[in-house]
Amino acid sequence: MNIVSEIQRVVPVWVRRFHELTDSDPEAKLQEEVEEFLAEPSGNAKLGEAADVVIVMLTQLYVDGGYEVWDLLDEVHRKLGVNLTRQWAQNPDGTISHVKADT
Repeated sequence: MNIVSEIQRVVPVWVRRFHELTDSDPEAKLQEEVEEFLAEPSGNAKLGEAADVVIVMLTQLYVDGGYEVWDLLDEVHRKLGVNLTRQWAQNPDGTISHVKADT
């Protein structure tokens, strides 16, 4: 079994466990996990926090519509392709945003 299939097998188990622990939406925990990710400078701890962010997102996607890991990976692949075709501009704070097409 590949790792993505194994993760997908475990997600519904985790979702059931999550709902045994709380009635809140999984995404209520997202900001906390993102802040923990941002607080880590680098290395294995940052990787672990990134995993927590992805787990929260997978949990919410499963709750919202039964989305699977492959759905997320397909969308990441699609959006990477879109982003490569977009025009980008640097913001005053140093971040970048894609240039909105005129409608």
